[in-house]
Amino acid sequence: MINLWKRLWKIRIFNFMVVGGCGFLLNLCIYYPLTVVIHNKITFLNQVFYLPALLITAPIVIAFNYWMNMKWTFKDSTAKSLSLGRYEFMGLSTMVFDLFIIFALVQYGHIFYLIAMVLATIIMFLMRYFIANRWIWKTEKVSA
Repeated sequence: MINLWKRLWKIRIFNFMVVGGCGFLLNLCIYYPLTVVIHNKITFLNQVFYLPALLITAPIVIAFNYWMNMKWTFKDSTAKSLSLGRYEFMGLSTMVFDLFIIFALVQYGHIFYLIAMVLATIIMFLMRYFIANRWIWKTEKVSA
């Protein structure tokens, strides 16, 4: 069992998932209180109060996830000079998809907004990992 954990700990996608899970918990800790505070104070997309809070929490979580992924998941990557800008771009770009998925699930699927947020995170996970692995921390292979 210990060997299994050691092996998993070395697999990038597992590390990326753990970092994403920590980021999700951080997001939830900031996001939910914001939705309670701004519930009746902000109208956005026909009284949908749960989306503006995501616009506030997303940049915070993106920065947290970047730092954690740089220090742990992709620590052996040499492609760090452009990684912050690329990660922010990826995070903000994929946030548009998150917002769309959450909006669609809540408005048309009648799913509670926190459940919709979990589903959107799961749906977007592989896309974010693929972009991070192939573009943000891509290490150029040196030919001999």
